[in-house]
Amino acid sequence: RRVHGGDITSFAHVFVSNMYTKGSLFTPALANIHVQYNLHAVVIVLLMISDEYPQSGWEHPLLLSLSLAGAIHGQLAFGYLSDRLSRATAFTFANTLCAIGALGSAVLPWGDSTHVYIVMGVCRFFAGMGVGGAAVVSAVLAAESAGSSRLINRRIRVGWAYFFQIPGTVIAYIVGYFSYFFFPESPATQFRIVFAVGAIPAILVSVLSWWFPSDCPEFTSAKLEIKYSHAIRNRKYWKLVVGTSISWFCVELAQYGAFLLTPSIVREIFLSGEDVSTLLWQGAFSHVAGIPAVLVCIFLFQFISLKQLQLCGFLAMAGALTGLGFSKDTCEPAMLFVLFCLMSFALQTGPTVTTFVNPTETFPPEVRSTFNGLSAAFGKLGAVTAVFLNHFISNAYGEATTLYLYGMVAILGGVITALCVHDTLANQPFSKRILSPEQKSTMQTAVKYTEFI
Repeated sequence: RRVHGGDITSFAHVFVSNMYTKGSLFTPALANIHVQYNLHAVVIVLLMISDEYPQSGWEHPLLLSLSLAGAIHGQLAFGYLSDRLSRATAFTFANTLCAIGALGSAVLPWGDSTHVYIVMGVCRFFAGMGVGGAAVVSAVLAAESAGSSRLINRRIRVGWAYFFQIPGTVIAYIVGYFSYFFFPESPATQFRIVFAVGAIPAILVSVLSWWFPSDCPEFTSAKLEIKYSHAIRNRKYWKLVVGTSISWFCVELAQYGAFLLTPSIVREIFLSGEDVSTLLWQGAFSHVAGIPAVLVCIFLFQFISLKQLQLCGFLAMAGALTGLGFSKDTCEPAMLFVLFCLMSFALQTGPTVTTFVNPTETFPPEVRSTFNGLSAAFGKLGAVTAVFLNHFISNAYGEATTLYLYGMVAILGGVITALCVHDTLANQPFSKRILSPEQKSTMQTAVKYTEFI
């Protein structure tokens, strides 16, 4: 279905009309829920079990890094497999691997603290692989199942798929809160519940993608007509991936680094202590601001280009992070609360969404997942970098200095966006991008066939 207008109902119309139909958003949306749930579950569990299983300092950065390293491997591997085999096959196995890793994290860790953290780290690596693969393929599936040649339709669908990552994060904190509430004396039970719940949506997505294969004519036609080995060597695509990957690296570095500082900032706002239940509800609260932020970003897709939105978002991130760093140690809690909300809104409006969407419309279908996975892997590399920056720089120089650093990273992301990101207009037909004549013919045939179906 096409979206012609620029009214406030158009992006909601695309979502509702496609949610429960063939090629729907249901499985990509559900996959993105468990993607963020499983990534944040590690942070929540480390908070909940610190007293029962004492930490010497290496456990927190190690488990976070293993989870993110798994995501990097999964994004690269399943992005490649999605192009070489099929979207449905890669999607099924990525979600299955995530479910296995999540269940393993819930069942296998026993014994002393060292054994628990080592086993947990190995399981979270495999869960991370599944998470990375599911995120990459879900974005591609959301774009290719749009059934339209208009970029606005595809862009809004991918934006809606990303939107469900925010509820996934909030749900993780809510599950952690209730598991702590019902089993306050048993941290082992708490962490097993948090990890096990993350396997449920992954299993459901695996079953649905296996029973209802979701490869679209756009991809199957391109796969038949254009060899992967020929397309992957196209220098034009490797130049474009510089913009999609480095900008994603910058946004993940700034966003994930700020996220790791959030508990400390929220404690200063509410003048609260280290109680686990308090930290959990505050964590859920800190991510709720992302919901209206992403909705605003999806709505703005209709009016400005992806490049312009990403550039403005990076500048807003830089201003919010720098402003919070400047005011953190001097202003009153009420003003700090306002600045924190502005920072949370800025982090989720613009680059966080556009870097997720951009590769799905920058690259043609025969190599789309591969380059999307490569771009996303650079993003998670930025998150890994943030883990170590927070561990060393924040402890040595303070949180304000760390926020200044992330503000500079956001400015760098804006420069990369201005110089390297390919610009596309919302109303531009998808087939009029920079494609070879054979690719244009393939795209037009696939779109006509999809609209006929």
